[in-house]
Amino acid sequence: MIRLSVVACLFVQLISVLGAEELGLKERLDMYVGRWSGVFNLEAPEIEFQESFTVEQKYWWQDDALRAVSVASRESGKASSKSVTWIDGNKYISEVTRGEEVERYYGVVRDGGIVWFPVDLDRAMQYQLKEEIQAVDGELVLTTKGFDTFVSEGKTGQLLYFGELVKEKE
Repeated sequence: MIRLSVVACLFVQLISVLGAEELGLKERLDMYVGRWSGVFNLEAPEIEFQESFTVEQKYWWQDDALRAVSVASRESGKASSKSVTWIDGNKYISEVTRGEEVERYYGVVRDGGIVWFPVDLDRAMQYQLKEEIQAVDGELVLTTKGFDTFVSEGKTGQLLYFGELVKEKE
C-alpha cells in the first residue's frame, strides 16, 4: 500500500508541472503529425544484450484523437503496433495495441517532452519513456529515451531504450 501511495504522489507531482510548459497539450501532439523514420537501440547491460533496428511511424488526427501506426524491423522480424492518444484534462491517455494486447499509458508534459508511464501505477516505477521533438540541423527529430525492468536468472535488470526518428519532409 505504501508503494502505491508513493507512485500516486509521483503522478500528482508530474501532472502539477503542466502549467509551466509553453505549448498547449493539443499543439504538442500536432508536432507528431506526419511520417517519421529512424533507429532504435535497446541495451540490457546486466545480460550483455544490445540490438539496433529501424522504425517507421505515421501520425494523423482522426475523431479528436492522435492516431499512429508503427513498424519495427528487428532481427526477429517485423513487428507492428497502433495507438490512439487523446487529451484528458491536463494529461494524455494513450492506448497502444500490439496484436491482441492493449496497454494504456498516461502522458504528462515534463522538461520539454512527454513522459509516458503505465496507467497501472504499480508498473509505473518499472517502465517509463520520454519523447521529445526538437529541431536539429533543420530537421525535426523525435527522441525517445526510457527503460523497462525485467527479471533474468533471479536478478532484476533494466532494458534501456533510445530512439531517434527524423520527420520526413512533406
